[in-house]
Amino acid sequence: MKALKLLPAAALLFVVPAFAQTASPVAHFTGTDGDWFNASNWSTGSVPDASTDVVIDGTDVVIDPAQGSADVAVRDLTVTGGGSLTTLPGTLLETRAEYVSDGGELFFRSSGSLGADLVFESSCTVTNPAACATERLSHILLNPTSQTKRTIVLKSSVVAQFGLGGLTPASLKQSSDGSVELHAGAGHYATVNAETVALDGYLTLSLHYGFEPVDGDAFEIITAKRSLTGEFTDLPEGELVGCTDSDVGLYISYEGNTVVLSAEDTDHDVCMSVPAVQTVGGRR
Repeated sequence: MKALKLLPAAALLFVVPAFAQTASPVAHFTGTDGDWFNASNWSTGSVPDASTDVVIDGTDVVIDPAQGSADVAVRDLTVTGGGSLTTLPGTLLETRAEYVSDGGELFFRSSGSLGADLVFESSCTVTNPAACATERLSHILLNPTSQTKRTIVLKSSVVAQFGLGGLTPASLKQSSDGSVELHAGAGHYATVNAETVALDGYLTLSLHYGFEPVDGDAFEIITAKRSLTGEFTDLPEGELVGCTDSDVGLYISYEGNTVVLSAEDTDHDVCMSVPAVQTVGGRR
């Protein structure tokens, strides 16, 4: 559990960071060592703050609390061109908006993200079908982490991986003094909470910290306070998402404004016909 000090707000789902309304500086990551906290890695010559827009294009960047702070705030974050941003355990990333496209990747490792919008952009549309064949898949990996946003938009070109590391939902909880406690990692499973969620793209699952689901377990991985639209690609109501090595199947359900995974003992031959649930080492 990590206690972090943020701007006070009445409710987490309505938190929108107080960014300046004037034109903001734009910091491009230009370094080679991947260290977010190395000022020389940024085009502005300084580590981005809450007034700065950040662009990560084609490079791999890591936020490691041991190198700076667990509490990181920027204005708009763009990850594109096959670039990636990884947040290590304990990090809480606060943004106004996060935009991911063209093979970009967000990898949250036992960490959290708070802000207004998370949007996966895509040029693959009904009116532009050629882009569907050439566009690189973008990824978001939540292993196990908590995302609290106002709006989340997943497009057909995104792969979303939800990590299961226990039976307790990962969460961000705000106290009366404005601090936020991050509950994630061992014993938890990844969650997404938002006002509105638009689903598309592909869903994959992973197991962490030696956790193994058993028959009867349930995981409410997505909750939309106002509306949830769409479904994951090839995963209609009741579909088998994947199986563990112990032939425990995880079945998806779109229950009102939530997405729930239910664990059931499943015939081995059936499990062989669907993707295996990836088992990840304990420190991830």
